[in-house]
Amino acid sequence: MNLCSLTCIGFLMALLAISNSYGCTCSIAVNRTIKESIESTPAVFTGTVLAESYADLGAGQMRAYLIKVKKIFKGNVRPDTVVVLTNLNEASCGIRFKVHSKIVVFSTANLKGDKPINEHRFFETNICTRSGLYKEAYSKQLSAAIRSQ
Repeated sequence: MNLCSLTCIGFLMALLAISNSYGCTCSIAVNRTIKESIESTPAVFTGTVLAESYADLGAGQMRAYLIKVKKIFKGNVRPDTVVVLTNLNEASCGIRFKVHSKIVVFSTANLKGDKPINEHRFFETNICTRSGLYKEAYSKQLSAAIRSQ
């Protein structure tokens, strides 16, 4: 092999290594319907972000959002305020919310070991769920999907 061939092969191998180094992949979740997303998560609710801070639950720091719950579509969610935890960055599937924004959360109950630590107050979400900014039309789709279950 000549030098040009070896250089090209090295470059392609480097690109392959880089393309496989992303920590977050959402291929299964992205293709789910709203109904499938609701069925696969224990809690779905809307609310307003009151504050953002950080928490360390022993597995590294996470972003923590204090949410004023507005409407509960599914699950055991306290009707006042809850804390939604997510990883710090998108590379680890973390999701960002702005304080004062209205959001919808498709969440899993946050667990520590095998024991829930929450009393229906602590939840976890990520960019692989349908969590995001709240839209009125989306709320109607959620209600319709839940009624059809």
